[in-house]
Amino acid sequence: MGQKVNPIGLRLGINRTWDSRWFARKDDYARLLHDDIRMRKMLKERLNQAGVSRIIIERPHKQCRVTIYAARPGVIIGKKGADIDKLRKDIAAMTDGDVSLNIVEVRKPETDAQLVAENIAQQLERRVAFRRAMKRSMQSATRLGAKGVRVEVAGRLGGAVVEPQHSDFPGHQFGRPSNVSKACRYRDFLGPVSPIGDDAAADRASDLLTP
Repeated sequence: MGQKVNPIGLRLGINRTWDSRWFARKDDYARLLHDDIRMRKMLKERLNQAGVSRIIIERPHKQCRVTIYAARPGVIIGKKGADIDKLRKDIAAMTDGDVSLNIVEVRKPETDAQLVAENIAQQLERRVAFRRAMKRSMQSATRLGAKGVRVEVAGRLGGAVVEPQHSDFPGHQFGRPSNVSKACRYRDFLGPVSPIGDDAAADRASDLLTP
């Protein structure tokens, strides 16, 4: 039997790091873990129009720092910052400590794996031909600087059950919005740029992948 491994798990410690960064004692670990899960679920549902790529949660001493990477930060901030203040209060009600909220714009959403996958999924829901949706997304990604793309879709598409369809090769980002679409984006194997600027991780990737 084949053993399925989460693609993000394969990249941890090489060219990306964890999305939750904190340490807790045994008594607090489960509570903080479930706080993170509830927080991510709430943010994903509430900000589904903002093009959220990643949500980073850090917990320094008695604090909770949430960083949201989004393609449309204006949707999160709202008019005169009203929406972001309300969002900060709602997050503070879900966890302990002082909450600080940072919004980071994704400059090229066409080359972000998570956003590409969600875009393909939305096109499939609108009954766009799946081969056309895949090809269009791949062309946009490569035109804006991606060195390669792998997209995989499966399920009942176009009235027929389709086995996993993909093209090109996997890379250092992975996104999966639902069971209908998966997407990977590869930028530069020999010098990957870490999403948080971890130069040490990039060096380790070069050492591992250089023949």
